[in-house]
Amino acid sequence: LLPMDQNAFVKAYFGLLAKKLAPRGYDPEKLIDAIWKGTAAMVKNNGERINEHIFWIKFLEIFGEKAKEDYPLFEEYYAQDFDKVQASCGYTPKSAEIVHALKDMGYRVALATNPIFPAIATQKRIRWAGLSHEDFELYTTYENSCFCKPNPKYYLAITEALGVKPEECLMVGNDAIEDMIVVCKDNGGVEDFQRKGPCYARLSEGLRLLSGVLCAGAGQQRDADAVYLEERHTAGGASGKPGGDHW
Repeated sequence: LLPMDQNAFVKAYFGLLAKKLAPRGYDPEKLIDAIWKGTAAMVKNNGERINEHIFWIKFLEIFGEKAKEDYPLFEEYYAQDFDKVQASCGYTPKSAEIVHALKDMGYRVALATNPIFPAIATQKRIRWAGLSHEDFELYTTYENSCFCKPNPKYYLAITEALGVKPEECLMVGNDAIEDMIVVCKDNGGVEDFQRKGPCYARLSEGLRLLSGVLCAGAGQQRDADAVYLEERHTAGGASGKPGGDHW
């Protein structure tokens, strides 16, 4: 949706966040490293917990429990400072035109963006593209997802949430590995996909052998995540609701 320069986006994103948290004693280099490690932990998430929980477990491992006191600063960053990152993202009116045209034709549209950001950040990025989050039947964030790209189960979770079959879907993406892994023949995985090169097939080919669970152990984990989010709410004043409109 956004014709961004990834390096420019990352530089702006981290620069502003480091500036926001510097008064609290966060070393910029250590902070950035911690966020990357938290992101890596989310990418490895096997479905046991929501991505939000996975990220903060890793972040608190690095900075300690005292970092809970800084939840409001992260929320404030996304609410007030994150908009400044827009200048690094680029813009094309074609994105909104295409989404609106598809909806006018009767297609259901979901935004399968890697769920490593909170909902408020994803909603803002959608607005930067000239759209509203309400234009999408579903959009993935770290509050409502238990997997990340390039795990094929991430895509399976979306099809199940939408109540559709994989073979009824068309994936449009800009990354040959993260977006197209689900259509690699024989579902060989990322390494196999990189070795073979791009594979073109129906979405169903990459997902047909996977089990039909949205998040592994979701039923058992729901209570634990609810407790965690309640602790977040108490410590930092967040809404505490997965998929809600908070950082």
